Amino acid sequence: MLIAEQINQIQGSTYFESENHQLCDLINMFVRLAIDKEEDLKTINRRLIRNVEDKNQQLLKEINDHKKWQKHLENENAKLNSEFEHKKQIQKILISKEVKHKKLKEDFSQMQLMCDELNKKYPYLIKSLNEHRQLLTKSSMKRFDNDNLIKTLQSNLIEQTNKLELVTAKYNKEKEKCQENQTFTQQMMDEFTSCLNKKEINIALVQNECNDLKHQIKAEDCIENLKREVITLKTNNKTIKEILKAQSKQQQQHRAMSQSPSLISDNELKQQMDILLDNISNWQNSIVGYEKVLYNMQNANQQQSKIRNYCIAKNKHLKDIEYKATVTESLIQEKEVILFQHQNEIEDIKEKYDSKIARMAGTEVNLRNEIRDLKKCLEEKSLDIMMAEKIASLQVRESLATVKKYLYNVQVSR
Repeated sequence: MLIAEQINQIQGSTYFESENHQLCDLINMFVRLAIDKEEDLKTINRRLIRNVEDKNQQLLKEINDHKKWQKHLENENAKLNSEFEHKKQIQKILISKEVKHKKLKEDFSQMQLMCDELNKKYPYLIKSLNEHRQLLTKSSMKRFDNDNLIKTLQSNLIEQTNKLELVTAKYNKEKEKCQENQTFTQQMMDEFTSCLNKKEINIALVQNECNDLKHQIKAEDCIENLKREVITLKTNNKTIKEILKAQSKQQQQHRAMSQSPSLISDNELKQQMDILLDNISNWQNSIVGYEKVLYNMQNANQQQSKIRNYCIAKNKHLKDIEYKATVTESLIQEKEVILFQHQNEIEDIKEKYDSKIARMAGTEVNLRNEIRDLKKCLEEKSLDIMMAEKIASLQVRESLATVKKYLYNVQVSR
């Protein structure tokens, strides 16, 4: 009844006829249903694990994409901030230059008025002013050339820095891929070692079960010997029964021939009959005992056959695990070869990019030195221009002072 209830629980039914089935059939049905239920649960568990792993991989990919996008936005924000600050500085410089330009325009208009007045009176001052203007134009042209040179150098520097950033980004990507491959191989090796340990444990269990089966096979040989003895006892019992029947027939014939037999022969026959009956009862009891032993041994054999079938299935499962382990070993070896190739490629890329980075660093240092030299030259030229402007302004002031003195003297003389 308990087995029938268990079968009802597994099948999900409410009523199962256990009277129509034997105990062995019920046990076989219960074992089959339990194995099917276990396989269904395993398949459901595998599907759930696969779904969870797929979702985790998708989430990891989305997180990595969001991180990359965030890094890209941070880099763009940093670039925009630097450009904004650079434009602010340029705007401040332009405002200061506009103020200077306005002042220079005002001074120029005043000077032009003065020059127009002086051109009418003093022509030699025009020559000196023209010479100073030529000097100023030459200095402005040189400044313009220097500014263009600085701009080209800055653009080259920006291109080289962008190339360096691209190279570093590629290097970091290759490094991340290499680390991911290393972690994957370590996980595979750990899984493989755990599978090997489980396999060794299962092999030990199977060996123990094989030893138990060997002992059970020896017990089966003993059972066969007992069966043979029971068969011989049954044949002896049949022969004894036939002898008793023959003796009873002889007694009936003897009684028919002589109506008054002797008391001594009757007593002897009764004693022999009692002895034979006792022997028959003893033999029957021993036969019943042997039959019970045989029944128990048959039940034990059935259980052992079930255990043997379970062990065979387990051995097949272990062989499948061995095959999978060999397949995983070959896959791990192939992946190790691929990893080694990737590492060699990464090392080659590192060497190439290291040489390129060294060259770019050298060119960057040279460009910076050239920019410093150009800045120094510009500062020197700006100082020369300032000195020339000061000299020109002093000469203009002196000429104006002389003109004013001349006009004053003319007015006084009048």
